[in-house]
Amino acid sequence: MKMVKLLALVLFMCAFVGCKPDLVVKNVGVTWDDTHKKATAEIVNIGSANAGEFMVYFNAEEDPVSPNYRPQVRHRVDGLARGTSLILEADFAPLARPENNYLGNVYKILVLVDPKNMVDEIREDNNQMTMSITMPSTGCVDFEQQTLNTVHHVGNQFIDSGVQITIQSFQWDNGQWTNGGHAEIGNLLRAGHMGQEIAVNNVNLQFKFGGPLERLSLFFGEHGGNLNIRVNGDFRNFANFANINAATIGGVTVSVVNGHGHDKGSLELSGTIDSFEIGGQELWIDHVCP
Repeated sequence: MKMVKLLALVLFMCAFVGCKPDLVVKNVGVTWDDTHKKATAEIVNIGSANAGEFMVYFNAEEDPVSPNYRPQVRHRVDGLARGTSLILEADFAPLARPENNYLGNVYKILVLVDPKNMVDEIREDNNQMTMSITMPSTGCVDFEQQTLNTVHHVGNQFIDSGVQITIQSFQWDNGQWTNGGHAEIGNLLRAGHMGQEIAVNNVNLQFKFGGPLERLSLFFGEHGGNLNIRVNGDFRNFANFANINAATIGGVTVSVVNGHGHDKGSLELSGTIDSFEIGGQELWIDHVCP
């Protein structure tokens, strides 16, 4: 009896819209952290006829967009019977390279089924789905996952310990802004902590932790030039860390331990921290800890 009803439904659909397949994307899943960069999607034929050969694209959407080597994974599917589905997986990790900032600009995955219109479908406006990427914070940003001696310039982004770090412009003590600096992964221990660190040369580092923090600390080595800090949008340009010890910036209390001028120390912020950015001319940073 059920088969008779199903056949009647199929005949009814064919009479009004024609016996055609209809391919849709369902249940997109993303696993995206320092090690794994994968996406899965269920492709379903909800139409009234079998589908022939078609393509499925997994696009890693970027901001900013990489001029070269934009990350995309393609699958060719031989066909899909009506009422059936299949699961496809895309592994983006092998596509990471300097030209696409090692996938550091990716913020969502877009899955497109039959982007070449190889299949004549009932509908052509239901063939895609997106899933945003949320990087989990796994603790302190210690730069140990980064490749030694990697150099980043203004506009570059990378991920460390689930935190997105963006290289921003720097303001000199005369009030002028520059985009000509860089940040480099090193291990000279100039920030006063063991392991790898980042050298900040005439740039600011913007940290996105994925949500508000109540406290934030970091180790630094300040060895010359002026400094910048921005907390909750409140920007300061200062000569050395002694100038902001016990200050309130962006509604957050700033404390400096040692390192008041051309030496090593630590910085601690207490309060609701929605955004944080810091930089210098001869500044080394390590263990930025929420």
